[in-house]
Amino acid sequence: MRVESVRSRAVRFNRADAKNIFYLREIDDADKLVEAIKAKKNGKVVIVGGGYFGLELGAELKINNLDVSMVYPEPWCMPRLFTSGIATFYEGYYANKGIKIIKGTVAVGFTSNSNGEVKEVQLKDGRVLEADIVVVSVGGRPLTTLFKGQVEEEKGGIKTDSFFKTSVPNVYVVGDVATFPLKLYNELRRVEHVDHARKSAEQAVKAIKGTEKGQIIDEYDYLPYFYSRSFCAEENQAIAKIAKLQPKVENLDVLTKEGLSFASKI
Repeated sequence: MRVESVRSRAVRFNRADAKNIFYLREIDDADKLVEAIKAKKNGKVVIVGGGYFGLELGAELKINNLDVSMVYPEPWCMPRLFTSGIATFYEGYYANKGIKIIKGTVAVGFTSNSNGEVKEVQLKDGRVLEADIVVVSVGGRPLTTLFKGQVEEEKGGIKTDSFFKTSVPNVYVVGDVATFPLKLYNELRRVEHVDHARKSAEQAVKAIKGTEKGQIIDEYDYLPYFYSRSFCAEENQAIAKIAKLQPKVENLDVLTKEGLSFASKI
């Protein structure tokens, strides 16, 4: 048996070779960012991207007393997961913490000082942002080139079944790169999330061991979600149950008032 966990590569800007422009994919990238934070104490940071990494980084950098701006082209943060209402809450929360949010435009260029360090971020709408540090977090692309022409692909990833077995016998693929049947929506999807990466690996190992022992393994039934450490485990379980059952809500005012306690009653 062979299991492959293929990583993604960060989407990068062309001609963005100034110092202190960071793409976080490896531990070494994070170490270098930490050193830059120490060197640019109380400096200005521009985060390009309003996704999961961007939000997490924005909070951490602000905690470290840096002046943080976030830039993203979408109408709100985390558009693949958040509704406009949820995003409004998060954006308001971040703004109250002093993080500047710039939406509806993109970074198109960078300028550097005489030391080769990034100095400014040029935006498509004409604005220019001062920057001592830039973190680019605009997504990643699965590294599927190693398997081109050898396995079946779908939706930008390697197609698998519910046990993460590919079109090649005895070859399994897990994590961000796998395009698998998502039972909740009855369609093939690729999910980029650490929780899925762990659980898909667990499912593949169960399938391999089950095959060896002649056991029947349940199909992968994953619930895509965004988690925050502000929620406790019990609340997460209640939310997951609501997402799967999708019960009818008779009174939206009651739901608004009860919040998470509503989910706990189902």
